[in-house]
Order: sequence, then structure tokens, then C-alpha cells
Amino acid sequence: MSKKSGFTLIELSIVLVIISLITAGIVSGREMIHTSRLTSIANDFVKYETAYNMFIAKYDAIPGDFDEASDYWPGQTEEGDGNNELDSAGEVVQFWDHLALAGLIEGNYDETITTATGYFGGVNMPRSSLDSANFYANAVPIRYLFTLDVSAVNDRYQNILGLANEGAFGASTYKILTPEDAKFIDKKLDNAMPGTGKVIGFSATKTCANNHTLATMTTDTYDVSNTSKTCAPFYIISN
Repeated sequence: MSKKSGFTLIELSIVLVIISLITAGIVSGREMIHTSRLTSIANDFVKYETAYNMFIAKYDAIPGDFDEASDYWPGQTEEGDGNNELDSAGEVVQFWDHLALAGLIEGNYDETITTATGYFGGVNMPRSSLDSANFYANAVPIRYLFTLDVSAVNDRYQNILGLANEGAFGASTYKILTPEDAKFIDKKLDNAMPGTGKVIGFSATKTCANNHTLATMTTDTYDVSNTSKTCAPFYIISN
């Protein structure tokens, strides 16, 4: 008579345990990589802020807004209007070009491709550690940025660094991180609160924080129950 062979329950159990361990290791590895990328973004915010301050110390002007840029780098750059705000599509991109020309950051950036055209890593702004997400600079009224409330439009403008998705400007431009990821960066650099401090949790759909109103701005918290990519961390660099 022929004898049939097969796996015993113990052998199958061992295989399932091994598969579970491998799966857990893969998931854990992905989480570690993601955490490392978020930490890198936090570190880069500080790095670019340092370059920004060094530029001011050397030229007594803000990169991008520098109205004497062509005197230092003839024929290589556009100039700003010298009002100490990054308040035009040209100045937002010139910010990176001026820092690079001053030797304060690496790379070469095309200041003729403005953010009105799109956000392109390695072309008109630096890449971040996240896929298809790039750093950019701008000047915004922080209270309006947090609440999208018209009554806050006239709030004092402050220069910020932020993240934007690769490509043409559109509805998905600032859908970079989940609220939990934005809180991680905020906690690394600031107070882990989306409406106050040095890091602001921006969301065009008001879903990054729990309330997103002017009345709750100083006490609001990140909506970490929301697992969708809806946040963009904005890092304030002006005094």
C-alpha cells in the first residue's frame, strides 16, 4: 500500500509563526523608514532656517526678496522688491536660488519657473525625504493660514517654510501628511499644537486639527484619528 505524506499541525503552526514574524518585521521596517523620513524633514527645516539667517546676517536682506542680487551675481538671478516678505511667485522661487548662489545650500534652482507653474524638486526648490514632496518658502498670515477665516487675512505676514506635492499647483498640493505625521514633526520642533508656536498645521479643508477656528486656535489639537493625508506643516522662519 502507498503511504501519503503531508504537513502535521505542528509544522503548519511553525510556518504560520514564521510568516507572521516576517510580516511584522516588514511592517516595523516600513514604520522605521517613515519615521526616519519625518525626522529628516524636521532636521531640514532647521537647516534651511539656519541658511536663511546666515544670508540675512551677510547681506542684510532676505533671500528671494533681495533687491541687490544682480550686483552680487550678474546675469544669474532675478531680484526681489526688498520689503522683507516673500510675497510674489517669483520671490518664493528666488529664495532657493539666492541661497544656493550664496553657497549656503546645495543645488541649482531655476527662478524663472514660479510656483504658479508648479512645484518641482531639484528644479525650482529642494526635494524632501518623502516621495514627490518638496520644500518651498512663502509669506503668509498665520491666523488666516490656520483657520481660512477672512477676518484673519490682515494679520501680520510671516515668512515660512513648507512642503508641497510635486507638480502643478492644485487641490492636492498641500495634502502631504496625516495629522499624526504632522504632529510628529511639530513635536520635534515645537509644541505639538497645530495653531500656535513655530510649526502650524495647515489644511485647505480644515481637517488637520480638531476645530480650526480663531476662537480655539491657541488650544486646538491635531486630529490624529484622521488617517488621510490632509496636512502640511508650515515652519515659521521670520522673527
